Amino acid sequence: MKAFCLSGILLLGVVCGCSAEAETRITAEQDLSEGISNSGVIIDKQDGRVLLVPSAEKQDILNGAVDNILAEHNENAIWVRVPSDDYSTVSEGDIIRYFGEGVIAVDASFPAQTEAARIEIQKPADWTDEERARLE
Repeated sequence: MKAFCLSGILLLGVVCGCSAEAETRITAEQDLSEGISNSGVIIDKQDGRVLLVPSAEKQDILNGAVDNILAEHNENAIWVRVPSDDYSTVSEGDIIRYFGEGVIAVDASFPAQTEAARIEIQKPADWTDEERARLE
């Protein structure tokens, strides 16, 4: 009976430990059905553009560690120019999906660059008031 109780406690510890770790990372679901991904986590905003990556640690976003995040995601980062009405509604940590009209042209630069005709916020960032203040 003691062994059964001990294994139950260990299993609970493993499950809780794994779920706590998952909450520190923001990850966009990638739809690769057409061979390209057009969604990501916003890690930076500048001049009407947002910088997207597939996933990022919340703490790195809060600390403005864009270079660290880019080093992790190397070729998977992209600057997306978004419509001006949408730019003010998104923030770092949001998961968005972007859409172009026809073929989306991606500049051969690092990070890549493109323009969106529209965007959808798939999941807004879940920041506390204190964390949101750090981002501003």
